Order: sequence, then C-alpha cells, then structure tokens
Amino acid sequence: MHEIWEAVSAIASVLTALAVIFAIMQLVTARKQRHREFELVYVQRYWSIVDRLSFDIGVEIPVAGLNETDAKLCLQYLRLCEDELDLRKRRFVTDETWEIWKQGIRFQVARKPFAELMKSDVVKTLDLLPPFHIDPAKSDPLALSNFLKRWYGLL
Repeated sequence: MHEIWEAVSAIASVLTALAVIFAIMQLVTARKQRHREFELVYVQRYWSIVDRLSFDIGVEIPVAGLNETDAKLCLQYLRLCEDELDLRKRRFVTDETWEIWKQGIRFQVARKPFAELMKSDVVKTLDLLPPFHIDPAKSDPLALSNFLKRWYGLL
C-alpha cells in the first residue's frame, strides 16, 4: 500500500510540474502577444507619417527642398525613431521586430533629409537616437540576457 501512495505522489508531482511549466509558457506567450500588438501601433504610426509625405521616402531630398508639412513629418519620423529606441530599452519590442526596426532606422536616418536634420538643433530634444545613429556599437538599447529576454517574451 505504501508503494501505491509513493507512485501516486510521484505522478502528482510530475503533473504539478507539468502544470507549472504550461502556466509559465502561457504567461510568456501572452507577453509576446502583447508586445506584438504594441509593436503594431508603432508600425501604423510609421505608415501614417510615410503616407502623408509628398515625396517617396526612398528618394533623398535636402532639407532645403522640403515644404513645411514634409519638414514636420520628417521631424515626427525622427521622434518615432526615438520612441522606438525607448520602447526597446524598456522591454516592449521583441528581438525579431527590433532587428527590422534597427536596420530601417539606421538606413533612413543616414539619408537626406533625415541625416541633415540629425545635424541640426532638433537632436537636442532626442536622447537615444543621436548616439545610436553615430555609433554602430550601440545597436541595441536593451541589455538583457537571453534568459530574461525569453522570460519577458522578447525572444
């Protein structure tokens, strides 16, 4: 009889461990889904800015050639980049999304009119974008181990 209780106890322990593992996996999955929904808001902000520009964002135009609306939209884009860096730093952007955003920010900010704006007084209001733009070693404002990234649903 004692052996039966030991077997039942062992099975119950295994089932409890499996339930805990399943609960943790559900928590991490829910966090990742929340991140994805949040990231979508910023993708929508990006397209809202790009769609309102009177020029194709793939075409380089000097700042002097911008109309007033485009100049404001270009500044909004730089602020969006700053916000994206801040979100990454605060653990709201997944690694997969960050790789895309990082490349896009680096590419676009290195081109006119954004590169010219980065040399202007506008950068005084930005904390994260100027060092990110200048130093390729500062490629990720988030400094977490892969274990913690996984825990927060970022991997």
